[in-house]
Amino acid sequence: LQSKARVQVLEGQFEQAVANLRAAERSDPTRADVKFDLAEIYMTALNRPAEAVPVYRDILAREAARASAMYALGVALT
Repeated sequence: LQSKARVQVLEGQFEQAVANLRAAERSDPTRADVKFDLAEIYMTALNRPAEAVPVYRDILAREAARASAMYALGVALT
């Protein structure tokens, strides 16, 4: 599902990509890479940082040292 979502992003199908990433997240909630892809779509493609914030926080709750998520969270909060 993550690979399909990445193709959908390239094709501009952002909402479908979100749906696929949410499904991938439900099947394995520990996958930080899936969550990061989801948050990035919210931030860059959909311009919905408020929806990205809890996703970044969830990543950091599992991987506190993940610099990319720390930085992205800071950007989302500004």
